[in-house]
Amino acid sequence: MRRDRAEVAIAFGNALRAARLDAGLSQEELAHRANVDRTFVSRAERGERQPALATVLLIARALGLQPGRLVNTTETLIAEARTTYRVRRKS
Repeated sequence: MRRDRAEVAIAFGNALRAARLDAGLSQEELAHRANVDRTFVSRAERGERQPALATVLLIARALGLQPGRLVNTTETLIAEARTTYRVRRKS
């Protein structure tokens, strides 16, 4: 996976995990509600899978969120990671 795609996958996974935990759901329950396999949720949270847009919509609905919230959180996490990386490189 290219570096920029990996960065997005990891950030989305972190956003997904945070949203799932905020909703008080297990991976299994989220998977059931979104009609996806539990292993997909696990792999997405670890940044090993990148869901298609249709799957993002299903997951967001299952979490009771607007899909944009997952996307915005992902963008924020990417920006934070890049800032941290730049700060570390200068040290």
